[in-house]
Amino acid sequence: MGTNFHIALYSDETATANRALELAMAEIGRIDRALSNFLSDSELSLLCRSAPHGTPVAAGEHLLTVLKTADEISRKSDGAFDVTIGPVTKLWRRASRQHKLPDSEQLREALELVDYRNVFIDVKHHKVALAKAGIQLDLGGIAKGYAADRALLVLRQQGIQVGLVNGGGGLATMGTPPGELGWKVTLAPLAPGGPAPSITVQSAGIATSGDKWQFAEIDGKRYSHIIDPRTGLGLTERRAVSVIARNGMLADAWATALSVLDPEAAINLANQEPDVQALISLLDAASGKTRQLRTREFQQWLTER
Repeated sequence: MGTNFHIALYSDETATANRALELAMAEIGRIDRALSNFLSDSELSLLCRSAPHGTPVAAGEHLLTVLKTADEISRKSDGAFDVTIGPVTKLWRRASRQHKLPDSEQLREALELVDYRNVFIDVKHHKVALAKAGIQLDLGGIAKGYAADRALLVLRQQGIQVGLVNGGGGLATMGTPPGELGWKVTLAPLAPGGPAPSITVQSAGIATSGDKWQFAEIDGKRYSHIIDPRTGLGLTERRAVSVIARNGMLADAWATALSVLDPEAAINLANQEPDVQALISLLDAASGKTRQLRTREFQQWLTER
């Protein structure tokens, strides 16, 4: 999935810990082979190349689960989260390498393929269909969180009760480390010297989306790697969105969706989701000061209140 995974776990037995770690990493590898758009022979890549589908085709458990959740979040966010963003993502990857904005005509053609409603999911029969040729699914905003969740499941099956999986900065946690109230996580400041709140979580997912580390500077303007599916453009306002959710997959996807929306609208939407808490940090370019917006119950997760 184009990133590194790290696992921390607690166990009284070295052999048990090593075995659990080995199996958890193997599970992440299986998910990568199913959901990666960097692998030409992944299940995801093969599905996209075979589009359009006159009739739905069989889909594996991992792909079906992720696409179903992605569809739910796309509908709730009115398309702010959209896994059909692949053709646009491809243009921006090239633009980042070349330090040149995507060609406007190519971007327009790519945007014509972006619409989550062109993905049809038959959960009952474990099948999926893509309505248009050229659709490219990009699960970069959700698959890492799902893989972290699955790795934790494997740890539990091996008798591990306390663990953390970090997939490219998105975390899935389980249990409480010995002698602690939970897993303490410090959120990186949006700018040097800015606020860096710490949160303490138990059995939750945590993800932060923003342009702190992944961005492109083109013609003197900074573009985030996060792309608005509605415009096809990388975000230019400096912000970071941290989400605490019931699991890593939800945290991963909601952090991306809320990044795209207007900040106030994003907080209002998150407040409607019982399993989602969000913190949005906004950087004023002129003053260098950071402003923060929070959902109603985010305060309870802060380590220092």
